[in-house]
Amino acid sequence: MQCDAQTAIETYSRRDAIAKCFMAGKTDVNMKTVRSHSEATVKGRFIVSFLALCIICEIRRRMRLPLVEFGANGKIAKEIAPLSSEYTFEEILNTLQTVQALTTRDGKMQMMDVTKRQHEIARRLRCPDVYSSLPAHIAQNQLC
Repeated sequence: MQCDAQTAIETYSRRDAIAKCFMAGKTDVNMKTVRSHSEATVKGRFIVSFLALCIICEIRRRMRLPLVEFGANGKIAKEIAPLSSEYTFEEILNTLQTVQALTTRDGKMQMMDVTKRQHEIARRLRCPDVYSSLPAHIAQNQLC
């Protein structure tokens, strides 16, 4: 294919992004080999894996953004460095995977102790209230 240098660079960068996406599918969501007894199961696995990759990509995108806090006057009061300057994606996963919700003796669900570090990571990923309450679908199941 004949093209100028700029077109070659743009074409290669798209190829690189696609290769990285396939690599993430193989490593991050364990899509190395897909075996199933039905086509519907394979389709379901691909849909769930695609959603997982979308979530992972969004987390990585948010990791690269600095957190900007504004004062009462509307001006920037504080800018906090991106999470990616302090943590790898794997370190964040390792830190957050210990968060648990347990059922108490009276049948109610409650969040276990969430560390300050876990709260800070959630805040810097722009999910500051993620640990303040249980998701609605879990809370609704408590009523049954």
